[in-house]
Amino acid sequence: MASVSLPDYAIASIEAGQYTEEGTVWSVEFIPGLVDSVREAWMLSASETPLAQSTFDLYLVNGSLIYVREQCAPTDTQALFFLHLTPVDAEELPEGRQPYGFDNLDFRFTVRGTSFDGRCVAAMPLPDYPIAGIRTGQYGDAGELWSVEFAPQR
Repeated sequence: MASVSLPDYAIASIEAGQYTEEGTVWSVEFIPGLVDSVREAWMLSASETPLAQSTFDLYLVNGSLIYVREQCAPTDTQALFFLHLTPVDAEELPEGRQPYGFDNLDFRFTVRGTSFDGRCVAAMPLPDYPIAGIRTGQYGDAGELWSVEFAPQR
């Protein structure tokens, strides 16, 4: 097993993999400390009523949207999660997103989530601007697997 020493400065994320001229053999990205912060968010959400329910229950905890699936299989987290936010005022969006009228914060579970005790939990920090609507779900090879739309209650 190979190991690499990490630098002394704070690390926001780590990407590792094996790459060849033909393309990526494998890769993984993760955020140090994410597992602990996701578990903490899950514990805080456990006493809350979900904002929305679908394949994953959705909670708003400390400015993050928390995705929880209590009975989870590895196949439940393989597809891309999409997260589209419609702000109260489109001028609050980053300049490149203003023409579209919504923010696109799609993510992979391997980057934002963790599995423990048979459940899957992911946490996605939301931007500071006021949000009028949220549309989220997952896309697979055959298209949309599930989705839900709702207005957050901040």
